[in-house]
Amino acid sequence: MNNQTNQEQKKNKGTEAGINPEVIKLDFNQLKEGLSGFVRGTVEEALNGLLQAEAEDLCSAKRHKRHEHGDRQNAA
Repeated sequence: MNNQTNQEQKKNKGTEAGINPEVIKLDFNQLKEGLSGFVRGTVEEALNGLLQAEAEDLCSAKRHKRHEHGDRQNAA
């Protein structure tokens, strides 16, 4: 066992502790980019939904006509 490399020794130590070091490898830059894109897309969808709802609300509102005094009254 004296001929084991450092990597094999670390692997064996992790296995003895019940941890397999080969199970999870994270690329934090790739994770950050993916998460950033997900958040950007989610925020964009939410904002577009709000804008669409406001536009629909404005388009379905009754038209107003002005009186001589500048007051608004709902058109019939």
